[in-house]
Amino acid sequence: MKTFMKLAMLMIMAMPVLFFASCNDDDDDNNNGNKTDTPQLKEIYDKKGDVLFYSYDKKDRISQVQLYDDGLYLNVNLGYNPLKMTRFRTTESDEDFNEESLFDTGELGRVSNIKTDKNGNITKCKVTLNFGVVNATITYDSEQHPVKVVHEFTGTDYSSTDIAELTWENGNMTHYTVTDEDGLYLESIVEYGNAVNITGQPTYAMALAYWNDVEYFTGVLGKLSKNLPTKLTTNYYVDEILEETTVYNISYSYNDNDDVAEEYFDNDENDFWINHIGQWVNHYEVYYGYRK
Repeated sequence: MKTFMKLAMLMIMAMPVLFFASCNDDDDDNNNGNKTDTPQLKEIYDKKGDVLFYSYDKKDRISQVQLYDDGLYLNVNLGYNPLKMTRFRTTESDEDFNEESLFDTGELGRVSNIKTDKNGNITKCKVTLNFGVVNATITYDSEQHPVKVVHEFTGTDYSSTDIAELTWENGNMTHYTVTDEDGLYLESIVEYGNAVNITGQPTYAMALAYWNDVEYFTGVLGKLSKNLPTKLTTNYYVDEILEETTVYNISYSYNDNDDVAEEYFDNDENDFWINHIGQWVNHYEVYYGYRK
């Protein structure tokens, strides 16, 4: 997927922080705890193949999120009461989960020392990999928005610290950066209109803004933006030097119940639109070459 940065796989290997599990007994009262009465996202995909899939349990809570990018499937599986979360990646969407094999190849981390806040949001964890250990700390504002994620990796050959910082205004994430010891290497700037995202789930634009961090879409890392994005600017850096800037102007059409029917992306290089079909669980398709 073009707009998911070429360094995404390196980031996942160097800071695979969000391989979560938790031991709260009251998670049914926290995030994703109750059956909803709003439409829910089921899948987004483009002409290259699968991009983003959601599955739900019998209480309409998210049970799996799967992101396809550059030949790999990034998977997050969720269980509730107690909350459990597993993150791994595979080369096939239907590949059997083999914990030992995935751990041996560095595709899975073993989680311990998990802590959550009173709302069920993950605040700390320790991830043991076959090549090192990651300690993560996630902080939130009073509205349950994540504002800072610190990944401290200690390996056999090197150590590193990566920090994601998120700025929120009026319930919307407006600025998202990822920085390591060498400086800033990702920056997303998001602008919004007045239209409310009634599903409370990510639009395609937000998936691009969060740059491959599929955990943000599960509901256990706080709340997402309340409004629909109208413009996304993403800056990519290499050694603190701005290498590429991508800008999308975004507009929408709506179904009768005010959920998104179509999502339009105007870009100098590659315009496209996403068709949103369905009533209860919605189906997204991505079409390129759109000219409004």
